[in-house]
Amino acid sequence: MYYLVNKQATTLTFYFEDGTQDFGLEQLFNLSRHAFAETIAPYGIGEHIEEAMAFEQTFSAYERKDLEIATKDELIDLVIAGQEEAVAIRKSKEDTLAMTLGLVVAGPFIFLLVLLVLESVGMPKMAAEICSLVLTIGLIIAWFILVWSKWGRRLETRLEDSLADHFKRPS
Repeated sequence: MYYLVNKQATTLTFYFEDGTQDFGLEQLFNLSRHAFAETIAPYGIGEHIEEAMAFEQTFSAYERKDLEIATKDELIDLVIAGQEEAVAIRKSKEDTLAMTLGLVVAGPFIFLLVLLVLESVGMPKMAAEICSLVLTIGLIIAWFILVWSKWGRRLETRLEDSLADHFKRPS
């Protein structure tokens, strides 16, 4: 049996005659082989590749670029690879959330540290408190912008790539 699917970051969408059906990759991954076969059985589009290719042609060229014709074994491989990606995405979000919460909790300590430094260099108490508050709030806002935006993820990817290149051992 052949299936027409579109694999996104955390979901697998099946296209069939009556519409589409989305499944979470982790949900499919956790099924037994028999349960997996039963789950995907209604979404088959034909026993022969020609039937699957004919069905694929009913979609626009724009839609077809994301679609993939797969057998059951190829679907299993897609689910395994996709599940690993989905877990990596989830763990990355969990790490980012933990670091953000840590920064928010550390905010008062950062405020006091900056306040101490500013007062020790002779700044008046009221001015030091205002500057410390502005710097602490600015740091937390900058962190949120940096970590939770697409720009931040691109920066993180570049940093990881440059560190990997820097520490790559010569072969």
